Amino acid sequence: MQKINGEYHQKGVDTLLTMGLSSFKIDYPSINSIILIACDSDFVPIIEKLKSRGINVILYIFQEKKRNSIFSTSNHLLNSSSKHVELTEEDFNSAK
Repeated sequence: MQKINGEYHQKGVDTLLTMGLSSFKIDYPSINSIILIACDSDFVPIIEKLKSRGINVILYIFQEKKRNSIFSTSNHLLNSSSKHVELTEEDFNSAK
């Protein structure tokens, strides 16, 4: 996410992240957990692949529970992760 004029916008780095995650177990064989901050269901296939390779995927999400929000999260994404943690707007506002 990128904050522009007080609003958050997606930057379109999903493909780069997926490419890096696809070889994660090969590049870092001793690491068995990944924390991913995302709310895009496009990550479900790579999350499932990582879990099949024995890597726990802890998903941090921010979601608004209102119609047509850019911050919506699918149940499919939530269910694909090993665990999920919900971030709040305060988490973003208090970050330096």
